[in-house]
Amino acid sequence: MINILETKRREGLRFKGRANLGNLNPMAIPLHPLHPRGVRGNLSQCFIGASIEVTNNQPRLLIEKWIATLNDWVDGIISVTMVDVPDIIFD
Repeated sequence: MINILETKRREGLRFKGRANLGNLNPMAIPLHPLHPRGVRGNLSQCFIGASIEVTNNQPRLLIEKWIATLNDWVDGIISVTMVDVPDIIFD
């Protein structure tokens, strides 16, 4: 009986983790290596460092606010790295 309950609990946690990863921007995990590591004291760097650990190992712990913040971080990186259309006029 205990094994059945434990199995159902694990399945529920896996389902929740998959659902949380589904709400996360698909570029969040590939962009994690771009984040500088080893720097302490900066809140955003601690947040992203913790996010790397959670998204890779325990996605069930992600909450909606955390996912929204990560998505905002990814959107910020994407907007900064986008190239503007060149202003070239051909005659």
